Amino acid sequence: MYEPEGSRFFREIMRKMLRDMERLERALEDHMAELMEMERIFEERERESRSRRSSPLYTVIDKERELLLIFDVPEVEEGTLEITLLEDRVIVEGRVDKRKVERALGRAARHVERVRGEYVFPFKLDPHMAKVERKGSKVYVRVPKQP
Repeated sequence: MYEPEGSRFFREIMRKMLRDMERLERALEDHMAELMEMERIFEERERESRSRRSSPLYTVIDKERELLLIFDVPEVEEGTLEITLLEDRVIVEGRVDKRKVERALGRAARHVERVRGEYVFPFKLDPHMAKVERKGSKVYVRVPKQP
């Protein structure tokens, strides 16, 4: 069937516009997801500020025979960090160095006085076998798994 040159050209432009719109829609959805995550983090930090405490950032690495927990506590005042190991959890807490927190987060965080986090393990552990090491603003807790 014969199609005039102009209508083929018009159809191709429309297809390109639809592809561009789909790409823009995906980008917008990605940005909205990022904004929602930022809003969630902001609300969490706001709640922490009202409660006068903050939770430390942490990473958990599940190795074959041990669990490695890495806590990032740059805001904790030197000499106030306490790590409590129990049979099923670890508790990290310390007093906040207000100058560091205000410098990092601004005046909105001026009410935060303590850092505290409690992390429950999915298995029982022997607290006496755990090893704790502090390097700068990071705390490494190595917990052997029980058979």
